[in-house]
Amino acid sequence: METLEVEIGYIQQLMDDEVSRVLKQFYCWDMLEDCASVFELDVSGITPPMTVISDLIMRKSDEYLSDAKSDRFKAVWQSLKPEQQMNLVLMISERC
Repeated sequence: METLEVEIGYIQQLMDDEVSRVLKQFYCWDMLEDCASVFELDVSGITPPMTVISDLIMRKSDEYLSDAKSDRFKAVWQSLKPEQQMNLVLMISERC
């Protein structure tokens, strides 16, 4: 369990403007879908932020962490469900 906490702790180092932008999109996603249905707009071509965040965080780990840390982080990150990943990112973003 300690290793899991250490690896997941790296998320804070991965928070940047791009991750913040995706989080803002996440917070607005339901409103966008509601407005789209009211105005009969097709938003199916927009990838939901919850889908984007997983790959984005993995890319950020390559960008910000050493190769060894990134590999360990990605192994743990990929073992989590998408909902768990998003909850972790949201929780850590609130602390930053």
